[in-house]
This record gives sequence, structure tokens and C-alpha cells, in this order.
Amino acid sequence: MATCSKCADTVLLEDQMACATCDRIFHFACAGMIEANFRKLSKINKTNWKCPVCKNSVQPHAAVEDRLEALFANMKKDMKEDSLSLRKELKEEAESTRRDFGALIAGLSSKIDNCLEKYDVLSAQVVSLKGDMDSRFKNLEKRIADLESSDRASVAPAPRGRDLEMVAAELEERRRRASNIIVYDFPESTLTNSMAILADDLCRVKQSLDQLRPHFSGLVQRISRIGRASASGGEKPRPIMVVFDSPATATNVLVANRSSQPPVLSAASDRTHAQRDYLRSLREELRRINEEGKTNHTIKYIGGVPSIVPSTEVSRDAPGFSKNGGPLPR
Repeated sequence: MATCSKCADTVLLEDQMACATCDRIFHFACAGMIEANFRKLSKINKTNWKCPVCKNSVQPHAAVEDRLEALFANMKKDMKEDSLSLRKELKEEAESTRRDFGALIAGLSSKIDNCLEKYDVLSAQVVSLKGDMDSRFKNLEKRIADLESSDRASVAPAPRGRDLEMVAAELEERRRRASNIIVYDFPESTLTNSMAILADDLCRVKQSLDQLRPHFSGLVQRISRIGRASASGGEKPRPIMVVFDSPATATNVLVANRSSQPPVLSAASDRTHAQRDYLRSLREELRRINEEGKTNHTIKYIGGVPSIVPSTEVSRDAPGFSKNGGPLPR
């Protein structure tokens, strides 16, 4: 980056003026030009511009010609020397490259011979493996056919009619709730106006989300309290349903909340009635198992589905928390 010959400060390329006579560089302001006129200058005018010193000094025509002639002579000499040096370097580089390629080709030729030998060995092994796999595949097909024939009577029929409609409705309900999370134990607002209460809840929820990731609060679509407010105000705070822009955001919030120690929010995914009923039945089953003395079992989410598994299979899952990072639904 060039330096101004007048103020000695650094000059940006787009703000500099170079004298066509002395080759010195100036800020356009140091050259006595306002920015509006500078931006209007054509490329030719910028190229032919002369600084005030050179513009006010008159050089004899002969002196200029002598200077130009000396400049061209030096340029010619430098170009000739550079050409000879470049030719020598290119010749040396070409010779070195030729030697390197020769050694590389010789090495590749040897490797190709080794590869061909190994190919013959591998071909024989592939033929042997193919025969073995064909035999095992036929045996596997027979075993599958036997299993299908023995289990065909116990396979539950596919849902149809009303059952099919209920399955479709459940899937749609899960899709609709996938972008939501439920926040528990979030203090009720002390305000009295309903709109002010909603705004206060939203503000405090966003502040909590900012503690997890700064961008989470901007992805909130809307919030609402679940249930009616208590007249006395002494009951437990109503849960808050927080709706995000996508299921991925809801999952990321729960994962980030779970990673915080301690978690910022007491939150869980928004589950349907069927999901809550299934989880309730699992808890009852787990309680029965514990009463039988098998206390080394717990509920763990596998592929998004809660299941009862031995505690030794639980790796980083914190007790009482779901796969998505919040407490198990209430």
C-alpha cells in the first residue's frame, strides 16, 4: 500500500493520484482536489495528471527526451538480463522435472506390476467369496421363509377404516407439535393486563433463550400459557407453550438447554395425548420392575421412542431428562 508524498499517511488505491512526471503519489485531497471532481476524472485524465510541483516547473524538451531515452535503455537492459535469467531458470526446472518424471514413471511401472499380481490373487478370492456368499444367502432366504410362515398367524392386521384415520390424525398432531416446546415452573407475571402479561412472558422467555444461544430468541413465533390463571395466584405456575419457526429449532433449543449445567429452563417437547399415555404406561411398568427388585432399569429414548432399558446402557443421559433435553413430560 502506497504512502502519500505530502502527508506521509497510507493511501488507498482508489483514493490515490500519481504524478505522470515524478511518479510521486498523493491523496486526492492532498493534491488539492475535492472528492466529487476526483470521482469524475476519466482514466486518461488520471494517467496524465501532474502534481503542483511538476506542473509549475518547466523542463526543457531535450531534458525530457534524454530522461526518456535513459529510462528506455535501462528498461531494455533489465529486460535482457531478466530474459537470460528466466531462460536459465526454466531450463534448469525443465531438466529437474524430466528427472522427477522419469523416476516417477519407473516407480509407477513397478507398482503396476505389483498391482497386477495382487489383482490375480484377489480375483481368485472374490470367486471363492462369491460362492460362499451365494450359499449363505440361500440359507438366509430359507430361514426368513421359515420365520415368515411361523409368524404369519401372529402378525397384527394393518390398520384400516377408523383406526387408519386415528393413526393419520396422530401423525398430523405430532407434526403440528414438532416446532413447540413446553416450559415448566416459569413464574407468572405480576401484571394485570392480559396483553401486558403476554408481552412480559415473551420478554422473559426470550431472555432465558438468549442465555442458551443469542439467536434462539429471534426464532420464537409465539407463546401462550396452558390452562386458566388461578384467581388466588397461589398455585403452581401454568406451563408455557413456545412455538418456534421449525422442528429443528425446537430440538436445538432442548439440546442446548440440556447441555447447560444446570439447565436454564425446565422444558420438554410438546407431546400428544397418545405419547403422554404411552410414557405413563412405561413409568408404571418401570415401577413394577423396580418393585420386583430390578432397580437397574430406566427409561431411555432410542430413535425418539421411549423404552425401558438397563441403566448400564444409559451413557450421558441425565436422570429425569428426556432425549430432547428437558424433564420427562408431566
